Amino acid sequence: MPSIKLETSAVLTKEQEKTLALQVSKLCADILHKPESVVQVRIESSLTISFGGTVENDSAFIVIAFIGSVSEEQRTLLPGRFGELLAPYGIDPKKIFLRYMGSDASCWGWN
Repeated sequence: MPSIKLETSAVLTKEQEKTLALQVSKLCADILHKPESVVQVRIESSLTISFGGTVENDSAFIVIAFIGSVSEEQRTLLPGRFGELLAPYGIDPKKIFLRYMGSDASCWGWN
């Protein structure tokens, strides 16, 4: 179970948010080697986010929470793949921060 929260200053329609959520779900399931049936994605768009002292260009902040840890290969792949995924939405790949939040399984609950 990874849970991904993507916050962006890009103005997205509800349909774009839904499409992006499904794209992020597949991307993370593939790279993190998790079944997509346990991947959760939340998208928040149209936020005010400054990056580099300006709010002129769209940027994104992505938190990926998961059980355990990610490998160096996964940490290397994710930024580039997110950059490719978000560029069509007007988000500069150089203005994307990712935060990996690994934890022990005992810190998670699920029905």
